[in-house]
Amino acid sequence: MAERPNDDFDAVLEAFQRYDSFWVVSHIHPDPDAIGSQLALAHYLRRHGKRVEVLSRDPAPRITQYLPGSEWCRQTPETQGLDALVVVDVSSKGRIGRELAALLEPSGATINIDHHATGTPFADVASVRTDACATCEILYDFFQYVDEPIDRDIGECLYAGIIGDTGNFRFSNTSKKAHYIAADLIERGVQPHKAYEHIYGSMTAGQVQLLGMVLGTLQRSDDGSIAWLKITQAMYDATGTTTEDVDGFIDYARSVDGVKAVALIGELPDGRIKVSFRSRHEDITVDGLAAAFGGGGHRYAAGCVLEPPIEDAERRVLAGLKDLVSNAPSDQ
Repeated sequence: MAERPNDDFDAVLEAFQRYDSFWVVSHIHPDPDAIGSQLALAHYLRRHGKRVEVLSRDPAPRITQYLPGSEWCRQTPETQGLDALVVVDVSSKGRIGRELAALLEPSGATINIDHHATGTPFADVASVRTDACATCEILYDFFQYVDEPIDRDIGECLYAGIIGDTGNFRFSNTSKKAHYIAADLIERGVQPHKAYEHIYGSMTAGQVQLLGMVLGTLQRSDDGSIAWLKITQAMYDATGTTTEDVDGFIDYARSVDGVKAVALIGELPDGRIKVSFRSRHEDITVDGLAAAFGGGGHRYAAGCVLEPPIEDAERRVLAGLKDLVSNAPSDQ
């Protein structure tokens, strides 16, 4: 076995060996790291003869449907009373969605594998590493630790999670290790151009039209340190798009010169307001603000869901961002 990166890997391995059936679950509005983690783990467990159901409250996004095993993703469990619940890329159980959580009562253990810094412990067995760029990095280390072969199918899932959470190696969580893992996965057959094309390199005509509308809502604070974008349900209706089609839109606001923190404020089909936060300043962290609103995430990328109307949500978000920016150390 490889050198141990985390003492909890022994407990995780023991749980995987003890139980025969698993739900593998991730957070609402799953992203490439969530789906990549779920599918990589499902491949591993199925290889060892386990029964696995891959679940999330919301459908897997279009950009992840190229991944091997994506057809396993479901929104409701097929069977009740499985042995164990594995929750990946989630720091608080509520993040899997109340509706889904109410349906999942394992007869055995709950296992949590995650890399978020904020949250509420909820699992019987956990491996949480906040220094990892993605949950898929933790799973890569786990597979190395237990001498599990990483074939191309698992490799593609892990690579998707890593480029998803690092912004294709652009964000501040990109590490030397992330590049090392990527190189190793490429050696194992992963095609970087294929992953990039699916996750970052293609948009539908409706998405392009939606992007134009959203960019037209760009606003900035008086001092230019905060920028925000808005999306209404009417925009989705006019372009034939959905909430999953806005991935990456917030980066346009983040790229504006002089901006330190940004938000994307959008209406959900049920009327609630989804808010995404980003920071481009090392002393401004947005995970605490998201947590204060009932959400969570990472230091420089986080989110939450607020009650309508969107105008009230916008006021609350801007007040929170202004407090963050005003309390940050000066660049001077």
